[in-house]
Amino acid sequence: LDEGRRDKLLEIAESAEQTFITVAVESDLPKAIQGARFKVELGKVVTL
Repeated sequence: LDEGRRDKLLEIAESAEQTFITVAVESDLPKAIQGARFKVELGKVVTL
């Protein structure tokens, strides 16, 4: 996502009670988004 769409995603996520967002590259996720982060790799889930 470009920066404008990331900002819109943040706006939507902040107003939702629960949000599940996936990204291929962690840096694509706006840093301002608070909450639990997980990495899924080779069938294993790790809390970041």
